Amino acid sequence: MSSPTLGSRSKEEQVHPRCNTHDKEFHKFCEDCKALFCEDCQSHQTHIVMPIEEAASFYREKLRKQLEVVEEEARVNKKKIESSIAMLNTEEVIVAEEIRYSARKLQEFLEEKKVTLLEQVNDAASMMLTQITKAKEGLNKVLDEVDDIQKFFSEITSNKSNGNSSETDDDNISDNDLKLLENASQIFQRITQVLDVDLDSPKFNPDGQFEFPLPEEQTIKELIAHFGEIGTSDTPRAPLPSLFD
Repeated sequence: MSSPTLGSRSKEEQVHPRCNTHDKEFHKFCEDCKALFCEDCQSHQTHIVMPIEEAASFYREKLRKQLEVVEEEARVNKKKIESSIAMLNTEEVIVAEEIRYSARKLQEFLEEKKVTLLEQVNDAASMMLTQITKAKEGLNKVLDEVDDIQKFFSEITSNKSNGNSSETDDDNISDNDLKLLENASQIFQRITQVLDVDLDSPKFNPDGQFEFPLPEEQTIKELIAHFGEIGTSDTPRAPLPSLFD
């Protein structure tokens, strides 16, 4: 018949841990050293000692209470984490919707601004075209006037005789000379009038380009300020719970 195993032995036959120094069974527990000792151990005489069963019962209750505290803290922290996750998900939805809403509003604003600016540019271009057309008409009139003056001046300054010369033998004065002097004041007056004509044409800048009357510019700062006003909300959001409260 085989001998019984350690697990099948009776309570009296079970092997207990023994003192390494005296090879005897432990019978007390030192609270100061947190160690078991046998009856021959002399190093714990001035320490707080307890019977093994009493010490085991004390530590069993102490550990049970400590575990209850840990379990309660874990339960509270789990609840906080679940609440934080729920609030984070809600916050994510709110922020995403605000971004989409702000993007739509900004797009609408830019589209409206584009239409307005294009209309202003078109109006400015039409105004300049009208101005140029009037200037061209005025210039044609000026050129016609200059051409008439040049023709008249050529006629009266010509040295060729046109068959109507009334030169005298004494002073050799020609009809053209007389006609020039008689009309000099009128010619100068007509030239002055031509020079004084304001064609009201579009002005050129120093680079030789039209000074195009651009519409009022919308700066980037103003656009950003406008965009910031779109997505703002007056309702404060609840802060996420702290795990360390």
